[in-house]
Amino acid sequence: MNIQEFIETSGVLEEYVTGTLNEQERQGVECMARTYPEIETELQKLQISLEKYAFLHQRTPPASAKSALFAQMTFADKDEAETPSLYVNTQEEEVVLATKPEAFTSETPVRGRGISPIWGIASIAASVLLLVAGGWLYTQNDSLRETNATLVNQMEAVENNNLKNANLLAAYANPENKIVTLKGLDKAKDGSVTIFWNQQNNQVALRVNNLPQPASNEQYQLWTIVDGTPVDMGVIDNDFQEKLLAMKAVTGSPVAFAITLEKTGGSPTPTLEEMYVMGEV
Repeated sequence: MNIQEFIETSGVLEEYVTGTLNEQERQGVECMARTYPEIETELQKLQISLEKYAFLHQRTPPASAKSALFAQMTFADKDEAETPSLYVNTQEEEVVLATKPEAFTSETPVRGRGISPIWGIASIAASVLLLVAGGWLYTQNDSLRETNATLVNQMEAVENNNLKNANLLAAYANPENKIVTLKGLDKAKDGSVTIFWNQQNNQVALRVNNLPQPASNEQYQLWTIVDGTPVDMGVIDNDFQEKLLAMKAVTGSPVAFAITLEKTGGSPTPTLEEMYVMGEV
């Protein structure tokens, strides 16, 4: 995994600092920060930058805002708070708002036109705002789902990389392993392969440090030289990059290891003209 590319292009660290990640995603970022100091340093930088931005752009509400707010909050006197009555002038077919309670009589039928109190208007406005907010939240959730999927993939890549590194370190640290370095020949002067030969059980593993990628119809093949005769140790998977690959067990007492390029599936005898690396035991 390219840590610098993850820091610069993923956007996950920015979401962590702004608090838009869920708990599982936050734990994933914190785990990565403990593993990679570069991520922890970047998180600290982002937090400091966010604090500076908030400080630079803070605004104090104007003093008039309080007065304007309270001016809109009118409270009627007790007499004025009486519920107005409606009566209908049956001759002119109009609705009249009575300002006095006595204007309403039992003989007067009540027929009111729609009156929208301020709370009704506020409810409509609130509904519109909820719809807008709902759309925004849906978009945000969709984005977070994509971010979560990306983060899971990145975490899996980190775990796989850590496992590869752990296996490689264990191979180097195992005192039973004899380590043989195969160096490049004319076919690949910069070629390099590391052999881990367990002296107790004769198991062999190798790691390709640098070899040209073979064509789709070709494979590298490992050999040992025993009593002057090449012995097949198996073909190497073409997807060999950064992997520790298990090969066949050693038989006899090899004096060297070598790798040739053969047709897919390998060859019973090595093609010496296609030998890429070799190393003495």
